[in-house]
Amino acid sequence: FFRDPAERLLSAYLDKVVGEGYTWRHFRIGVNESRENRPTLTFEEFVDLVTMEVDEPCVSRDPRGIHACTDPHWKPQAMTCGLDYLLPHFNFIGNFKYIANHTKLLLNQVGLWENFGSKFDDGKGLERGGNQCAVAPPVANSSRIVYGFNQRGASALTSQKVHAKSSKTKMARYYTPEIMDKVRKAYALDFAIWDELQKVTKNGSKIENIASGKDLDVVKSFCKSQGQS
Repeated sequence: FFRDPAERLLSAYLDKVVGEGYTWRHFRIGVNESRENRPTLTFEEFVDLVTMEVDEPCVSRDPRGIHACTDPHWKPQAMTCGLDYLLPHFNFIGNFKYIANHTKLLLNQVGLWENFGSKFDDGKGLERGGNQCAVAPPVANSSRIVYGFNQRGASALTSQKVHAKSSKTKMARYYTPEIMDKVRKAYALDFAIWDELQKVTKNGSKIENIASGKDLDVVKSFCKSQGQS
């Protein structure tokens, strides 16, 4: 599944830098300050650090820049899970924008929807105790219609619209044209894949709405440059 690179980077900033104190935990900025005086990077400052060119980053364990040792929360998607060379072999590339329908399509393709996907419930309102990883997912009421994976009933019809509205609001708040330009240059391959996915994938319930690695012109061009068909 591929996600909008700009939205993903902003999500990492809000979750890790704002939410978990990565300014001092990861970037070691203000680490000697008292907790109440520790600064928080602005989004622009975060982008500057992430897109910075660094010499021998893995050797020096430098948290700045984009390289093999970049924090996985904002490492380019094309550099994770071997996608930089395995993407041509993927016959299913889901669009994060349509994750409910595309996950259902994937589970249908591998024969797991009826036994797992259609019975999954989000578990809201359930009392939990102990290690949540050891808790089996609750089974949905058999009479309830499930429109997509990990969605509660008809809410699946509106959840993507709500998420899209929230994302657009945050993107407009944090991104300036200058910041977006810098991010697009730093994550050029991710954006090339994402931009093309918007053209070839749809929010439908048919497998024809899904792209494969070899469907993407950016992948074809890369393979051709490497002497591969």
